[in-house]
Amino acid sequence: MTSLLDCDASGRGVWRFRLLNIPISVQPWFWLTIAIMCGRQDAGAAFIWIAVCFGSILIHEMGHALAFRAFGIASEVVLYAWGGLAIPKGRVRYSHAANVLVSLAGPFAGFCLAGLVIGLASLKGAQTHVQFHFIIVPSLTARGRNAESDDS
Repeated sequence: MTSLLDCDASGRGVWRFRLLNIPISVQPWFWLTIAIMCGRQDAGAAFIWIAVCFGSILIHEMGHALAFRAFGIASEVVLYAWGGLAIPKGRVRYSHAANVLVSLAGPFAGFCLAGLVIGLASLKGAQTHVQFHFIIVPSLTARGRNAESDDS
């Protein structure tokens, strides 16, 4: 069965490189999707958008790939139209705890990147404000127009 990642088996347009000895493949559709998501920006803003998306998705997937490596599992990273994947090579069997740690390694890498960016911005004199938001399902917290009268 052919998957989305198997399209264009010729490899035309795929950018391949290694980072920390982990093979990385960037599919052409990755760039197109990121550019479409950019919207109607001027060239400079579009370039920054594309660079930030590329860097943040790559850092996230490298977090997973490095966690695989910590458990002795070789992997590769593929950036494609819907984001990225860290793919273990061969048949992999590891514990539930290892699975959880590999899963958390991607977001952890992103938080480390955010901390680094905030730290560097602060060192350069930028005013930074970090605020955490909780995701709330609107239907669980919505109140009707007569909610005040219902409470009395």
